[in-house]
Amino acid sequence: MGKSLRVLDSGSWKTVDAPYIMDDGSWKTVHKVWVMHGGAWKESHITPYTKYASGSGGQSTTTTSGTWTVPPNTKYIRVTILGNGGGGGTANRTNSYHPKNGQESGAPGVVGSTATNYSSTVTSADGGDGGAGGKAEVVLEVEAGTIFTYTNLGSPGGGGNQDDSLPNSTQTQAGSGTGNLYLRRNNYDSDYNVTPPTASTHAFTNSAPDDGHTDTGTYQRAASGGAGSTIVFSGASAVGGNYNIEVYGGSGGGGGYLQTSSRTAWPEVDWVFRYWTYLYTITATAGSNGGAGGQTSSGGNRVVVNMTSGGGSAGGDGGTGTAVSASGGSTGTGGSITIETYQGL
Repeated sequence: MGKSLRVLDSGSWKTVDAPYIMDDGSWKTVHKVWVMHGGAWKESHITPYTKYASGSGGQSTTTTSGTWTVPPNTKYIRVTILGNGGGGGTANRTNSYHPKNGQESGAPGVVGSTATNYSSTVTSADGGDGGAGGKAEVVLEVEAGTIFTYTNLGSPGGGGNQDDSLPNSTQTQAGSGTGNLYLRRNNYDSDYNVTPPTASTHAFTNSAPDDGHTDTGTYQRAASGGAGSTIVFSGASAVGGNYNIEVYGGSGGGGGYLQTSSRTAWPEVDWVFRYWTYLYTITATAGSNGGAGGQTSSGGNRVVVNMTSGGGSAGGDGGTGTAVSASGGSTGTGGSITIETYQGL
């Protein structure tokens, strides 16, 4: 604390941690001692919080914003704030399929037609996890009757929303957006039971229809999670002036990212006609995890200040790319506050 009384005991000076006075037949703790020095009163001693017992009237852990008034005889309070967690990002996936019933057939009149069923593939990128909120643990010297306000408790970041189900032939194919990358060629290549054009449609030609395919370089980024709100704890008193503690929420996790990097075409050749299809090579990048929340404190007589970035409430999980859909991210965990009192007579 930097201010304490000393007494001469057996020839050596010793520090007085907690002075007492006799009042109406009982000993009572003296919180502060003032002395006249140079014509002015100066504070010469303050009893540390460790000499006081944990008292009553504090605030049990709550996730609801509100106000709290310092009860009588309270000399210090310990404020513990867990910041709001960020939301998880949404996953992304493709429906990069070969036709379910792709087959070859010979030219008209040719005996010995063959049939081939092509496999289907899915590429996915998971969403990133939301960041944990910050944590602040501060011991303050306070004055009875001071009113403190705390806001944005229990306000974590929301998870990124799941947007599109597959397939979605109307989805924008260039630029960024939310949802899933839909690779298409006029729905010829689909994970639904859509029948491609028959081989005879393009008999005796060495070219295939080339309308509606997805261009190389097309990309899609799924939705990111939201950041947790900043918790603010503030008050003003004659003892410590203006108090202010801010604990920042974790940031949201990023959405999964997919981009077409190349495309291979299977054309009609040598009088053998196949359903035309594109085989896409996809670069999949998982969404980045959200950053940890931090914290600041100012004002008042702050005796203990322990700050831990990312030590608060947990962020939400990022979505995963499943065989059916790309799931959205989950909401982070809401922040909280706890207030403990230190009281004397």
